[in-house]
Amino acid sequence: MNHYRILEVDRHASQEVIKKAYHVLSKKYHPDRQDNISSQESQERMRLINEAYDVLSDVERRKTYDEESLSWKLWLDQGLIGLAKAWLSDKET
Repeated sequence: MNHYRILEVDRHASQEVIKKAYHVLSKKYHPDRQDNISSQESQERMRLINEAYDVLSDVERRKTYDEESLSWKLWLDQGLIGLAKAWLSDKET
């Protein structure tokens, strides 16, 4: 789950931009304002929006989230590169 994508903001967004995005999305997707989707879907969407805001609005939690996201991406990139190299070396022999 990408908290930045949920709040529709850039990774480098300021705290003000994150707060504004949260307010806009929480008004837009609030269960009381949704006629065209089920209450359960609306509640789940609000849960994700609230969770993303809880993490990104807290400076320390956001820093930890960013560090973990970067570590995961680097691990995944290296893991895929390692798999590709292993697969290619198997093909050459």
